[in-house]
Amino acid sequence: MVAPRGKRLTVAEAAQEIGVSEKRTRQLIKDGELPVYKPTERKTYVLRAGLDAFMSKHQTPQPMTPRVEPWEKGGLSRIRS
Repeated sequence: MVAPRGKRLTVAEAAQEIGVSEKRTRQLIKDGELPVYKPTERKTYVLRAGLDAFMSKHQTPQPMTPRVEPWEKGGLSRIRS
């Protein structure tokens, strides 16, 4: 199987995309959390579909914070405080 370039990432690219270190990404690969394509013994690519699935599975909800516009009454004082 040959994964097309657009459907695979280097370990460094995958690490940057999910926001962890390369070392942690390699551990995720070793643990079977991320599917890879290895054309040679020394080259490892993370498959895009697997990375997307991992990110969906491990997505953390973002806290909702109220937005205060500076032109609203009292907006600047609330931002600076």
